[in-house]
Amino acid sequence: MSTTNSWNNQIAAANSAITLNSGNNTISVSTDAFASTILVATGSGNKTLNLGSTNTTSTTNIQSGSGGINIPAFTEGALVTSSAGRVSSVTGTPGYLLTANTAGTAPSFQPAGSGSRVLIQTQTVSGVTNVDFVSGITGYSYYVLECLGYFFTTNDNQALSVGFSINGGASWNTFTYNQFIQSNESDFAVFRALGITSSTRDALINGFQGTIHPATGYGIMKLYGFGVAMSKQAVFSGTDLSNDAINREQLLGATTGIGSTSVVNAIRIAQNRLAPTLLFSGTFRLFGVV
Repeated sequence: MSTTNSWNNQIAAANSAITLNSGNNTISVSTDAFASTILVATGSGNKTLNLGSTNTTSTTNIQSGSGGINIPAFTEGALVTSSAGRVSSVTGTPGYLLTANTAGTAPSFQPAGSGSRVLIQTQTVSGVTNVDFVSGITGYSYYVLECLGYFFTTNDNQALSVGFSINGGASWNTFTYNQFIQSNESDFAVFRALGITSSTRDALINGFQGTIHPATGYGIMKLYGFGVAMSKQAVFSGTDLSNDAINREQLLGATTGIGSTSVVNAIRIAQNRLAPTLLFSGTFRLFGVV
């Protein structure tokens, strides 16, 4: 028969250990339906809390609702265990991979190796005038900019371009020499080429010239020399899906920025880097290559 006891809602501090055994029975604490807070070993003193049995067949269950399980003592990173079963965390480094070490010791983040791509940021935009990458552009051999399914809202015969910044986006510079080649990919019946030397020309991503709206493009731009005192260079390749199902135009571009040899730490995509006005959409992903 169950028994209800009352201790004036508290058990005073004891001079000896308090033991509560259940034998073959179940001990239940706060199993009613009322909302409450259960505190165990939360005092400010140095305490060791043991939970669960060391019996080889015992089970310890930790349950949670939508609030989740919080472990506030860990720094953000990957959780690892030691040979003694102790759980800790190791923090990551951009461009590094979590690597196994000697058996019985915790893993650590190690350089990913030459040629590995590290995602810096992905931006999926709709109806914007510019896309800026202003953080994480440092310490890589070169950068890869993926341009996926991008198009102008109303104007097709326009070009997206890339400018760069040496002050985190406070101001934007241009590539001062640009050569852009556009050709018909299906049968080479049409070939168009444009070579420009200008102090106002940015590195072109695309120039839509087609019959289908919205004119959609896909491509990859590689950017070199951003971290050293040399002319900045970029090459682009992609395809323009603005014509009919048979004709697809290949897009090729090459540019160099001889106007600045300072370290580049930000990239802008826009129709005009200084005064962008036309709206465009798409997904843009920037990678650093170790």
